[in-house]
Amino acid sequence: MKRFGRAMLELTLEVFYGIIYAIQINLRYLGELLQIALPYGMYIMGQYCAMDRGHFAVGGELFIPVVVLMLTYYVNGIARKYNKGTSLPIPEKRFTEVDDEGEVSIRQDRVQELLLYMADLEDWMERKGMF
Repeated sequence: MKRFGRAMLELTLEVFYGIIYAIQINLRYLGELLQIALPYGMYIMGQYCAMDRGHFAVGGELFIPVVVLMLTYYVNGIARKYNKGTSLPIPEKRFTEVDDEGEVSIRQDRVQELLLYMADLEDWMERKGMF
């Protein structure tokens, strides 16, 4: 029974990490989607408020655009932090090391990180039409 519980936990975590990875990759689209959907959402909210009140009045719906724009800015900032935004991906620190003789090397424990960075860079270049 303990083995079954551990397998279920590992499977659940795998699904959870897959969802987080999918959100990270497509995060830049979420901000754009919010900006596109904002006018329609405001229209629907205004119609609903006018029908509920019986007349058109200015109320709390004035703050909806401000909240959505702040949320959009926040989501786009997170996308840039994960190198999935519209700006050039920048690594946290340099991958290569140069010794006294001028020989360039990469530490073995950072090779996987370098490969992921190269994939992000190629994705960015492909979005910009450079490939």
